[in-house]
Amino acid sequence: MVLKSEIICAGLILLVWPAATGNAQEWVPVPPHRLPEGTVIEGFSRPAQKTGFAWSEGTEDGRGGWIPGSWVPSGPEPRGRTWVRGRFHRGEWISGYWVKDPENAAWVPGRYNRYGRWVEGAFLAD
Repeated sequence: MVLKSEIICAGLILLVWPAATGNAQEWVPVPPHRLPEGTVIEGFSRPAQKTGFAWSEGTEDGRGGWIPGSWVPSGPEPRGRTWVRGRFHRGEWISGYWVKDPENAAWVPGRYNRYGRWVEGAFLAD
């Protein structure tokens, strides 16, 4: 469980997330992303490092949408499994996870569509 503290400074609320070990942890800002239609996907801060994972930057999906940045496992991919990327949503991080690959289907990752609405990832038939 991660606890957070709120500090009010000059009318701004700053969120402070202590490291689980009690040591100071470096945080990296992930800037907001503006979609072509004008909707802004909110930015957030993430830990500079996460053991066993590498940060994958967000990318445009080719249809005016956005696949947000996420932590991806840095080790080998388990056979017959696909990594579902985590994401930042309404002030909280939703962790990624492995799912079993169905036969004859390809994974399409979750993304924000061109209007800024979240579309869950899904397997689509080949």
